[in-house]
Formats: sequence, structure tokens, C-alpha cells
Amino acid sequence: MVFKEIFTGFSIALLSSQIVYAQVDPINNLLNEQYPTLFSEEVSPTNQVAISNTVIELTTEEHKQLAEDSLKKGLYKKAYKHINHLKDSNEYHEYGSYLEGILLSQQGMFEKAYKTLDELTGFNKEFNDAARNYQAELATSLAWIALNQKDLNKAEQWLNRYNPKKSSRRLENKKEILEDRLNIERLSQFDADKNYGNPLKVALLLPLSGVYQNIGLNMLEAAQLALFQQPNPNILLYPHDTQSTEMGARLAAQKAISDKANIIVGPLTSEHTKAVQNYAQSAGIPVLSFSSDIQLSEKGVHVFGHEQTLQATQAAKMIADLDISTTAILAPDTAYGFEMSQNFQQEAIHLGVSVTQVAYFNPQSTDQSEQLKKLAQEELSLKLLKDEKSMLEREFSIVGAAMSDASLTRLEDLKTLNPQTMVNFGALYLPVTAEKLPLIASQLAFYDMDSDHVQLIGSALWHNKSVYSNKGEYIKGAYYPAPNYKLSAQLESDFKQHYKKDMLPISSLAYDAIKLVISAYVYSDYRPNRLTDMFYAPDGYLLSNGPTKLLKNGLTERLYDTYEVRTYSYVSREAAPLAFPPAVPDPLDPKEKSSFDSFFNPWGF
Repeated sequence: MVFKEIFTGFSIALLSSQIVYAQVDPINNLLNEQYPTLFSEEVSPTNQVAISNTVIELTTEEHKQLAEDSLKKGLYKKAYKHINHLKDSNEYHEYGSYLEGILLSQQGMFEKAYKTLDELTGFNKEFNDAARNYQAELATSLAWIALNQKDLNKAEQWLNRYNPKKSSRRLENKKEILEDRLNIERLSQFDADKNYGNPLKVALLLPLSGVYQNIGLNMLEAAQLALFQQPNPNILLYPHDTQSTEMGARLAAQKAISDKANIIVGPLTSEHTKAVQNYAQSAGIPVLSFSSDIQLSEKGVHVFGHEQTLQATQAAKMIADLDISTTAILAPDTAYGFEMSQNFQQEAIHLGVSVTQVAYFNPQSTDQSEQLKKLAQEELSLKLLKDEKSMLEREFSIVGAAMSDASLTRLEDLKTLNPQTMVNFGALYLPVTAEKLPLIASQLAFYDMDSDHVQLIGSALWHNKSVYSNKGEYIKGAYYPAPNYKLSAQLESDFKQHYKKDMLPISSLAYDAIKLVISAYVYSDYRPNRLTDMFYAPDGYLLSNGPTKLLKNGLTERLYDTYEVRTYSYVSREAAPLAFPPAVPDPLDPKEKSSFDSFFNPWGF
């Protein structure tokens, strides 16, 4: 709520140039001295009003710079606006078309990007060459998608369209890998039941008893479904019960090692993973943990859970791309809450979004009023009311009944101090659980921080039916990142058809882990000792949670859709690409030479 709404008649006198009261001047001066930035703070999107009719016209050069900056930062809505201006100009029309092709590729519209760049073939040499080189990148990305979708003919067609003007070793390697995989897939169609090489023993560590039993059994079924859909007689899956305890996890790991497992998939939690990592490391067995604790990756464990840093980064980009320049954070007072908050703040600052306030709450408490009062600046509001009352009382002691009627009425109103909200941010980041969100949402409304007043942004934890227990009340229109809608929905459908029951969202990790292991084993030419080499394929794997890339530092990179909360469910507002997009060229303008090119080719040939 804008500050001027705190004071009724007084605020009109204070903020309007049409009604002037002599008594206002001292208070106006007081406010300006003590709170010089109070009236300049940005508030919520619904309160943002134009303070001037002046329209700032950008030059074409400025549109060019802003288009490039937005594209490099991943702010595609902003980039698109400036690219359209370039396309409408004579000087930068072809450059605008070139940038549009790059933009479409970053959004995952690879075929459309390829066709857009086709239109540049008739232009000057720089744009023609740059377009061809980027089309080669797109051709390999499209071949990769087709290959992962088992459309081998389409994959071959895209590889045949690979025709860069100037190739690179990296791109040639990528093409060769795709050609090898295409040949392997074709051979496997003819010899699907044939045994190759040494069997791969996969130890699956899950809580099949104890407090996490229901989760563990559901994940086991998802893992078995992956093996059922990609049958391979050489892959031997051995489930081991961690008993939902650290001791059980250690015993399960020891049993897996004694069985000479080639890889351990699991366990479920960070604590259970810590319990097994030393045993696995001593035995030289890689671990693909379902935990999302990135600290584990420092000790030879592949963290396969959804990494929070990526979600926080995308949340900050959502806010920046909506042209909201201020945000606040309300997060649980936990390691998860601190990590999400810190990563979000770092990315927000990088994108030029100001984080005005941060509040942490006890996740065990049902009352977040103290934290919300802090965000609503109730203390400041109360202090301002007290200052105003004191000023008016001082004036009354001097002039008495000579005070204006408006001031007397206002003084009477101030006998009961009723501070109101002073929300000075346009978005609120809420990395909270789906179960906690409906409870917090009702409290947000009381402090003018619900979705009617600010843009709410969440995390993948919101991707749960519990969010809609109150029919999305107070949070409709909120955004959050989560795995690819179409791919995850397909897995949920397959699971329900196969087992006649619903799949838990976390079970998709078990399905994906087994699917990744199967693919890596096949691409390793059925050699278990080369399994982890195939983990680090440069473009990763297309799994039910979207494109997934294992990094050598033990982390897992994914791409996420942007979802919007509705009354009874969610909708995907922006689908993530089905492959990791080619890198944005640096420099973007083909007419510019990079310092690397200039060093090795000073004559410009």
C-alpha cells in the first residue's frame, strides 16, 4: 500500500499540489529529513503509477545494447521488445533478425530459430556466416532431441543438415558423438536381447521399511518401470533396504560392495548419503544420490536431486523479466531457506533487482505475523503516525482552536494509532513447502502481500497438490519453476497405467537415474568401467525431469518450466527447452571480432 494511504486527510494535504495547508510544512520537512527516500520507494505492481507523462525515447543504438544485455542475462521478454525495434529499423534490420534467431534458440524453439536464420542467407557475409555456424549448433541440438526420443530417421536428417561455415573441435566432437550414438541405437534395434560385454550391477539403496517406506517403495516401482521400458538383459538391478536410518544405509552400502556392484543409485536423504559415501569411495564405486545437498558433491558423490541454486536463479530471472525492480524474501529459518535466499539475492543483484527486505520464519510455527510485520514496515508506519500526532499536538498547544478543521479532524483520528502496511517491493520470493504455502497465503493477504498486490514467486516445492487446498486463494497468478510439464506428465501417466496408482513426484528421480544409467551403459559399449565417462556427455540426457546434465564436480544441471498457479491446478507458462541451448555467441554482433580472433588473426582474414 502506498505510504500516502496511511494518512487520510493529512496525506492529501501533504502530497497534493492542489490543496495547501500552512500546518503541513513542518511535518513535510520532518518526513523529508528523517525519511528522504520514503516516497521514492517502489511498491507493488498494482500500486505503481506513472508520475510523469514524459515518454523516454530510446535510440536504435540503445535498443541494440539493451537487446544484447537482456539476451546475455536470459531476460527474453525484455530482449524481444528491443529486438523488434531493431527489426523495424533500416540500419539494424538484419541484426535484429539474427538476434531473434538466437533468442528463439534460448527459449527452446530450435526449428523456428533455424528457419529464422535461414532468412539471413541473402544478407552480407558476416551475417550469412554467423547464421550458418549457429544453424550447425541448432542442427546438432535437434539431432540430439530426436535421438533421445528414439526418432532415429529424424536425428539422421538433422545431422545431414550440419553445414557450418567455420567449425570447431568442440562442435565436430559433438557431431561425432551423435553419429556414434545413432549407430548404437540402430544396432540395438536388431539385437535388443543379445548380451554384450560384462553385466552391469546396479545397487538401488532405498528406504523399503521404516518411516520413509511409502516413498521408498514408490521410488522402487519407478526404477523398475524404467528398466521395463528399456529392457536390457545385461543390467542387473539389486534393491537394498536402508530401513530409513543411517545405520541401515551403511549396512545396505556394505552389502552392495560385497555383491561387487558397479554403481550405487541412492540413498534418499543427505544423512543417509553421508553414511555411505566413505564406504563407496574406498571401494571405488560411484554414488548417484537422490539428495539435493550440494555439499555432498565435494566428496565424490553425484547429487542427482533438484539443485536449489538453479531454482533460485530462475526465480530471480522471472522477476527481472517482468520489469519488477524491487523484491523481498520470506523464507524458512533452515539451511534450505538460507541457501535459496542467498542464491536468489546474488542473482537478483546481478540482474539489477533490488532486494529491499529479507525475513526468516520458524517452519514449525503457524504464525508468521512478526516476519510479515517486518516486511510490511509496521514499526516505521507506527513511528510516522506518532511523529505526526506529536507534531499536531504541538501545533494545537500553540494555536488551539485556530487550527484548520482538517488538522483537528486528523488529530482526533490519531487518538487511536492504527499503522498500515508500507509494502515497498513489487515481488515476494517464497521458497516454502507446498503444505506451508496456503497457511502463509492467508496471512499475506492481511498485510497486502498476496497475489493481488505483489507478484509472488516460489520454488519447485510448490509443484504439489497441497498448494491448492484453499483453491489457490491469495496466490493465483504466482509463478514458480519446476520440471518439464509434458515429460513429467507422460511419466505420471505411464506409472499410473502400469501400477494402477499415483506416482510420488520424487519417484521421477529414481526413474531418471535408472534411465540415465542404462543409456550411459549402452553408450559405453557395455563396459561398466567406462560408465561414469558416459555420465558426463556434453549435452546430457533427456529424462522425465527434462534435459539433465551430470557435471564432473558432482552437481546436476537441469532446465525448468515456468508454472503459474491457478484455482485448482497449475499451467505451464513457459516451457523449458528440450535440450540445453547452444551458447549465446560472444560477441553477439557478427561484425565485431572477439579478442581471441584478433590475437590469432590480426589481419582480419
